Amino acid sequence: RPGPGQPTIARMLVDLLALRRALFVDVIRLVATRVQPGGTASARAALDRAWALRDAGQAFQREDFQVIRAVAEAAGLLPALWVLNRISGVYLEVAESLSGAFKPPADYHESHSRFLDALDLGDGDAACAIVNDYLERHDRSLVSALEVFV
Repeated sequence: RPGPGQPTIARMLVDLLALRRALFVDVIRLVATRVQPGGTASARAALDRAWALRDAGQAFQREDFQVIRAVAEAAGLLPALWVLNRISGVYLEVAESLSGAFKPPADYHESHSRFLDALDLGDGDAACAIVNDYLERHDRSLVSALEVFV
């Protein structure tokens, strides 16, 4: 049990999820005007691999993370790639520790395809809204399920 003023594991998870959502949405906002039509091909390939591996825990998590990396790469946004590369170890460690108990939502592939479609159309606002909505729903579901375990 945490002492006074110390965060609980649940609180830290909520904070990590909020940081992930903010980072991913902001990266998408930055790249939206820089991704050329069709420039999401590598991200789509990672998305398809992730979906095919949705029951494979760690392999899914790695491919899922590759989707956002591929988007930053397609835009040539090197600082975003540097940040993503630096946090990938911690991100994947946390994601992989949860992956055994939780599978990706049923709308994972469809939501990500829609956000990539919006990027291909140069509609950054729609891409950000789709990702933010997806992550908010996913995070609420994850936190709700984890409350049973915490």
